[in-house]
Formats: sequence, C-alpha cells, structure tokens
Amino acid sequence: MKKRGQIGEQFNWIFIIVAGALILAFFVMVVNKQRELSEKKLSAELLADLDMIITGQAVSPGTTRLLEMSNLELSFTCEDYSMGGVPKGTGNSILFTPSKLKGSNIIAWTLDWNMPYRAANFIYVTVPEIKYFLIDPAESNGQDSYGIKSDFPEKADVTAVKETPEEFESYQRVRLVYFMKPPGDEQSLSLPSDALSDFNDDQVSVLYIDAKKAEDFNGNADLYFYKKKGDMMVREGWIPGSLGKEIVYGAIFTDDYDLYLCNIKKALRKLEVVTEIYKERVGYLANGLPVGDPCSPYYGQTPLQGIIDEINADVINVGNIFQYMKQIQNMNDLTVFASCPEIY
Repeated sequence: MKKRGQIGEQFNWIFIIVAGALILAFFVMVVNKQRELSEKKLSAELLADLDMIITGQAVSPGTTRLLEMSNLELSFTCEDYSMGGVPKGTGNSILFTPSKLKGSNIIAWTLDWNMPYRAANFIYVTVPEIKYFLIDPAESNGQDSYGIKSDFPEKADVTAVKETPEEFESYQRVRLVYFMKPPGDEQSLSLPSDALSDFNDDQVSVLYIDAKKAEDFNGNADLYFYKKKGDMMVREGWIPGSLGKEIVYGAIFTDDYDLYLCNIKKALRKLEVVTEIYKERVGYLANGLPVGDPCSPYYGQTPLQGIIDEINADVINVGNIFQYMKQIQNMNDLTVFASCPEIY
C-alpha cells in the first residue's frame, strides 16, 4: 500500500509539472502573439505615416517629423521600402536614406530642390542612433564651415571635427564625411581609424566631398562613396559634380552608392519634366506679345532647352546646367524689374 501511495504521489507531481508546462507554454504563446500583433500594428501605423510624408501629404518643405519606430527595422531600395516583409512603393518620390534603419524614432526631413524654379521635393530619413562625423582638416577649430550641421535636423546626431576620432562609442552605424579629395586615386583605402575595425562592415561608410567652400556644392563638388570591407574602405562609385547643397545633403544621408545614384536619376527626370513645362510657358508668353514689345527679349527658350539637352546627354556637364540656370534666373529677375509676366 505504501509503495502504491508513493507511485500515486509521483504521478500527481508529474501531472502538475506537465500541466504547469502546458499552461506556461500557452501563456508564452499568448505573449508572443500579442507582441507580434503589437509589432504588426506599429509597423502598419509607421508605414502609413511614412507614406503620408513620402506622398507630400503630412509635411511641408523645410520641416522635420519624428515618427515612433520602437527599434523595428525598416529597409529601403530605390523602388520601395519595407518593414516586416511588407513593401510599399516609393513611386517618383526621392528619398535619401541609409539602406537599413533601426532605432527609437525615425527622423524625416524635407527640402525643396530649386534649379532655380522648384524642381522636386527631397525627403531625408535617418535615426538618432546613426552617428555622422563632418571632418574638415582645413578648419583649424573643427567648426562646421560649410553650414551643414546648422541645417540638419536637431535630433540627428551630427558632430563637426578637424580629424578622424581615435575612439568610437558603440554606435549602431557610423558615417564619416570628409571635406577633401580621397588620398590618392586608389579604389581602396585603409580604415581611417583602427578603432573602426571593431565594427561590422555594414556599420561603417565614408563619403569624401571634394569641395573648398559651400558655394562649390553648386556644380563643383565631386562625391566619392566608400564602404567598409574588412580592414579596408572600398570605393563604390563617385559623382562628378553636385547639383546643389540639397544633393550633397542627400549623399551624406545615403550610405549606398547605387541607392543614391538611382535617386539622382529620379531627380533629373523631375527636373526635365518641370523644365519642359517652363519652356512651354516661355514660348506661350513670347508668342502672345506684339512685335516690338519691351518684354520680348526676356522670353528666350535657349537656356531651358540647354538644361533638357544636358540631362539627356551621355555625359552630363553639371557646370553647363548651372550656367543655364543662372541665365534663367537673370531673365526672371529682369521680368520682375520691367513689370513683365514672370517666367517662374
């Protein structure tokens, strides 16, 4: 009888353990399901908010929006962006952003791109966990002589220095921006700092901006993109000449050369379409004037056609685009001075 009682007691304990394990597994499943549903809900809300910004419905040019992200990962290509495997197309929108984002909040900043008329709206996206170093060896005090830091969103983690830091905190990602030409014409360079060898390859990227002053951003700044591969920085590509400071800012935000180049092509397509519209407007204004009208000299289509031709050339001469842009700007200023209908 005693042995039978012991067996019964053991059975009861086994039953309690099994039942407890099943109950615990059930609650773990419920918690995981709730977490999954919560993440899906947050992902859907974030994608909806971001879509409103991308389509221009939720933010005005020159403003910044902060969106809760809760450390979910967001991936970007030129054609779409996705979270949790759910993609949304970007259409013709131009987003300058790292290829992957993960952080507490998303910083979404917008600027107009004027050439000289408004050609497009650029959207810059980042997170506070990405560290940007603006490195200008020519600046004795390590100040932001190009005015970039003061332009950037307040929540973005940007530091202006004279030289590469010797130590780095445990940043999620590091973007080093040098205001100089890359040393030599090598396709690969040594890491700017030995401390960067502790980071994974996808955590470190470098941009060289070959410019002497901020005015060089208008056609005279070459952009060189590098990514970390082991103990080296390997060049992904370069852009000969930049189309304004907004384009340069896009290069700072974008850590992937192909993603950046694709968005530049989108921007040029928009510039071409808008320029065609203003060319038609100029032709309409010119044809509507009587012979000898004093406003007639201000409505030449040549510089507008020049921009269109440059965009469609095999090799784009950025300097020529800015020369045509100045001519259009001067003509528009003259129309205002002479009380004639403005070009734009």
